[in-house]
Amino acid sequence: MKIVRDWADRHAGELFLVGHVFLEHVDMMVAEGASDMADACSLTERERECLTWVACGKTDSEIGIIIDRSPETARFHVRNAIAKLDASSRSHAVAKAMRKGWLGQIE
Repeated sequence: MKIVRDWADRHAGELFLVGHVFLEHVDMMVAEGASDMADACSLTERERECLTWVACGKTDSEIGIIIDRSPETARFHVRNAIAKLDASSRSHAVAKAMRKGWLGQIE
């Protein structure tokens, strides 16, 4: 067992990347198999707008100022998008929405 643990410790970075790529492929396969569910997962215009600003590195407070709403409202839209996309984080939601072509132009 020590040999396996030593090997895993030496290759932890590679194992992390392999796991990440695997999960991305699983996400793509699920998305392809759930095309009839696409409408149920589509984002509102405001959710897409907020995720676009998240992709630009904006905080909820900054997004709130940009969309002329409170930071809590911006956070609400981002959280809804995360939930609809079945994402684990803000950046994961951005990645999934970009893959689907749902985000606006990002500079």
